[in-house]
Amino acid sequence: LYVAVSGLGNNKIYLNSMDAGTLGWSGWAARPGSTPNGPALAASGSYLYLLVRGMDNRIYWQRMTTGGSWSGWTAIPTGSTDAAPSAAFLSGRLYAAVKGRGNTNIYLNSMSEGTLAWSGWTKQSGSTSKTPALAASSTNAYMAATGSDYKIYWRRII
Repeated sequence: LYVAVSGLGNNKIYLNSMDAGTLGWSGWAARPGSTPNGPALAASGSYLYLLVRGMDNRIYWQRMTTGGSWSGWTAIPTGSTDAAPSAAFLSGRLYAAVKGRGNTNIYLNSMSEGTLAWSGWTKQSGSTSKTPALAASSTNAYMAATGSDYKIYWRRII
């Protein structure tokens, strides 16, 4: 189990992991980079993906192999946000959702794990003033968001 957080008052990115067998934690370790919001994690069978809002409001990602080595930070082409990103992995694709920068639009993008090519941001129906959430089952991906009426809305995106 991996947990990622933004440091209190310092914008550093911290990662911790728990061994499922012993329930022992590895301890908090600072990752390179910084974010003004909470990071997002998503796992495939081969990688653990970490997404953050950069200090320049762009969305950055990196991934860790099962052996524990990390790639460098890469910005998702185009797009910016003033909130934390969310992430989920399904069927060979990493999905990222964000609230638009300076507005309440919701955008979705996905990356092929094989080619590392992003599909491009697609505006979703609805609006939110908060970070939309993503989750995946073995067959579907879902998005949930707080509407302007403060109700929670969800839908299947894949």
